[in-house]
Amino acid sequence: MPQSSRSLMPEPCCITTKLPGIGGILKNTPEDFMVEEIPLYELAGKGEHLYLFVQKRNITTLQCANALSRHFGVRPKEISYAGLKDKRAVTRQLFSIHQPRLPVSKESDFSHDRISILWTDRHVNKIQRGHLIGNRFVIRIREVQMQHALAADKIMRVLYESGMPNRIGEQRFGYLGNNHLVGQAIIQGDGEAYLKQLLCPATNPDSMQAEARDIYAQGDYRRAFQKMPRDATTERQALRDLADGLKPEQIMVRADRRMASFFVSAFQSWIFNMVLSQRMSQGTLDQLLPGDIVYDHANRTHLQIDESNIAEQAEKRFSAGLKLSPTGPMWGLRMQRTEGLVDQIEHEALLQAGVTMDQLAALPNRVQKMMQGARRPFTVPIIDPDIEGGIDEHGAYVRCAFELPKGSFATTLLHEIMKPDQQDTPEN
Repeated sequence: MPQSSRSLMPEPCCITTKLPGIGGILKNTPEDFMVEEIPLYELAGKGEHLYLFVQKRNITTLQCANALSRHFGVRPKEISYAGLKDKRAVTRQLFSIHQPRLPVSKESDFSHDRISILWTDRHVNKIQRGHLIGNRFVIRIREVQMQHALAADKIMRVLYESGMPNRIGEQRFGYLGNNHLVGQAIIQGDGEAYLKQLLCPATNPDSMQAEARDIYAQGDYRRAFQKMPRDATTERQALRDLADGLKPEQIMVRADRRMASFFVSAFQSWIFNMVLSQRMSQGTLDQLLPGDIVYDHANRTHLQIDESNIAEQAEKRFSAGLKLSPTGPMWGLRMQRTEGLVDQIEHEALLQAGVTMDQLAALPNRVQKMMQGARRPFTVPIIDPDIEGGIDEHGAYVRCAFELPKGSFATTLLHEIMKPDQQDTPEN
C-alpha cells in the first residue's frame, strides 16, 4: 500500500465560511459530550431478546459490548447494538442479547465502573445496525466566552436552513487516523499492509499503546503482546498470532469480524468524504445534478435524477425545510450507481483509493458481506437546535443541543461552529 494514500485524506472544510467560528475545545470532560440514542421502535415487552438501555462513560461501544458479553456469559457476537458511540463522552444506547431464560439476577447484579444499565425490556427480535432514528446531543464547548453563544447561534441558523454537510467524523478513522488504511489492506487481501497499519507506531508518545507498538517494531511480538493494553483486543490478537508464527494473511482473516467490518466501513467513509469535499469545492454540494441519486429525508427513499425531473426535484428540495439531498458513495457491490459525470467522479475516487471494480467483485465472501455498499446523503437536517452560554465549576461554556439523523456526526456540525483552524474569533 503506497504511503501517499494517507495524504489523500480530505481536510474538513466549512459551508459557513463567511461567519467566524468561536474556537474553543471539546470533551474537556466526558460529561461535556452527552449523546442519547433515539430508538426506531417501541419494544414489545416480551420475547426472547433482552434489551438493555446502557449509559457508558469514557469507553467505546465495542468495549462496552465485551463487558456485557463477559457478564452475561455469551459470545461477543451475540451482543447487538444499533450504532457506535463516542468513547470520550457520556452516551446512552440500546444493546440486545438473545437470552430466552435469563435469570433476573443477571440483569440486576451487573457492576462496572464506567457502565450502568438504566433499564431493561424484552422484544421479539434482536436490535440491528441502523435501528435508530437518530441521536440527541448536548455538548459544551470550553475555553470560550459565554457571549460567544450569539455567534454560534448565527452559524446554527444557517445550517438549520441549508442542512449540515454529512461528513464522516475523524473518530471513524481512529486515534491514529488510519483505520481506512487498515480497511484498504483487508479489501486488497494484503496481510503485511494490514499488520503495518494496525500496529504502526503511535503518533502520541504518551499513548498507552506507544511502548507496545515500539516493541512490535523491534520484532519482539510476545513482549509487545504483554505490553499492549487489554482493551486493544484486535491488536493483542494480531501480536499473539505473530508470536505463534502465523502468516500475515492468516492473522488478517482471524481478526474479529466486528472490528474488521469497522475498518472496511472506515475505507468506505474515506472515499465518501473525498467525494463530498470535491462537491463542496465545486460548489455543487447543495445542487441536484443529472445522474445524481437523491435521498428524501421525509420519506427515507431514493430517487434517480435526470433531465426530465431535475427542475421539479430542485424546487422541492427546500420546500418545508431540507427535504432532498444528493447522495455520495459508500462503495460496495450492492451500492446503487449514479450516472454520467457524477458516476465518473465517484468511480475516480474509488480508483484513487487503490481499489478497482474488478477487485471488489473478486473479494472473498467474508469481505463482500462487510462491504455491501449504500448511498449516504451529502447533507442532513438539524432537528430542534438550541444554543446557550453559561458558566459552571469548570468555567465558561457554550452549550449546543441538537438532534441529528442516524449516522451523522456531531463533530462535523461543531467544526462549523468552532472553525478550529481559523485565527479570528467573534468580537466580545
